[in-house]
Amino acid sequence: MNRDRKEIIIKEIRYWKQTRLLPEQYCNYLLTLYSEGEEDYMKVEDGTTSSRRYIKSILTFFLVQILLMISVVVIYFTDFPFLLQMASGIFCGVIILKIAKKTLNTLPHLAHLYFLISAITMLLILVQITQQVLPGNRIIMLLVILINCSSWLLIGMKFKLKYFIIAGSTGIILGIVFFIY
Repeated sequence: MNRDRKEIIIKEIRYWKQTRLLPEQYCNYLLTLYSEGEEDYMKVEDGTTSSRRYIKSILTFFLVQILLMISVVVIYFTDFPFLLQMASGIFCGVIILKIAKKTLNTLPHLAHLYFLISAITMLLILVQITQQVLPGNRIIMLLVILINCSSWLLIGMKFKLKYFIIAGSTGIILGIVFFIY
């Protein structure tokens, strides 16, 4: 086969792999086939190898967990001023959300976990704000939880995310049950 033609085919297969038009295993097989075993198909489009990507994903996972812990500790276990607590919680939630969006193309399963962690962080912030502004008002707290869980339900339906649908539905049902009793 002509060398130029092989290069075009290899570039196209890399594009398929990058955009996930074909499963990664198929692309790796085709890359090995057309490059006659000389292609380093473990190379990613940004030049990093898969082991570097793996280490980077582990570090990102621990970063997200640390951000979650920081937001929970700052909100519930410190004597910081209320606005500083909320600002740090919102900051951690937004950073987790940005990490989730960035991770969505490379590791979609972890990205969905990060989306869920970000949503839970925002729920904690909204509950804390409601408790601080209107302490002891069960009706307002129920409304905040119902609105939040309804938004999870709508997000789950729009993006076909089962865990958001389940979390939103469960939150709405439990909120109503606990309010009644």
